[in-house]
Amino acid sequence: MLPELSGLDVCRLLRNKYNYQGGIIFVTAKGELDDCVRALNTGADDFVVKPYKIKELSARLNAVLRRKDKPFIDKIYQKGNIEINASLCTVQCDDTKIQLRKKEFALFEMLFVNLNNVLPRTSIFEKIWEDKMDTNMESLDSHIYMLRKSLKVFPNIQIKSIKNIGYKMEIMQ
Repeated sequence: MLPELSGLDVCRLLRNKYNYQGGIIFVTAKGELDDCVRALNTGADDFVVKPYKIKELSARLNAVLRRKDKPFIDKIYQKGNIEINASLCTVQCDDTKIQLRKKEFALFEMLFVNLNNVLPRTSIFEKIWEDKMDTNMESLDSHIYMLRKSLKVFPNIQIKSIKNIGYKMEIMQ
């Protein structure tokens, strides 16, 4: 019952077009079972009917946050003809498969899941090098360099540097 798009349309766009992996909770006056089923099947994580108790909504938000705090993609994830396997640290495009080192794979995974989006260097660094012990930003740059070398077998996958900001991955057609 939004002005231009329905909540289902917004959810579908977030999940399919923008590959949004965060939590989505429908808070609505539409309380029919079919409404709930459609929302969940479209990609919602939960469904709350108005009027609601604030304690219940808070608990549901916390539950979704707990689930979404887990690894944000499945062990095997696919976009188009590219498949990544987090258990094996492999990237496959058509019939070509490569194995990456752990940090390189973590970088690839982060950039791949956020395809075409610029990720700030500090965000990448903080996520990939959570321990940060004896590590600095130059380590990120050298890992990006090594990742680019590994990805030369996939000429359509490019990691671009965005000056003074960060990096983004693009798939060339």
